[in-house]
Amino acid sequence: MFSFTTDAQSMHYAFWFQKNYGRSPTWADAMNHCTQETKVKFAKYLSKLGVDINSKNLTGDLKCKREVEFRLNPKKTIEKLNNLI
Repeated sequence: MFSFTTDAQSMHYAFWFQKNYGRSPTWADAMNHCTQETKVKFAKYLSKLGVDINSKNLTGDLKCKREVEFRLNPKKTIEKLNNLI
């Protein structure tokens, strides 16, 4: 068992998975080889970002790094933006 997940967004992994399983991978697929502890931690992190680990939408419609920061800590991000004004 591994303590890290495969990058489900990797083009190499996506092509390999499609070839072997006939469908696009999900984060749940990418975490399949991980320890239960890693699966729980990573699923919790992705959930905070609004990403469903069983969905083929691997980004949860995240568009940029700032949006990731906002989803993880909206209050802090708003404070940062207010300081820029």
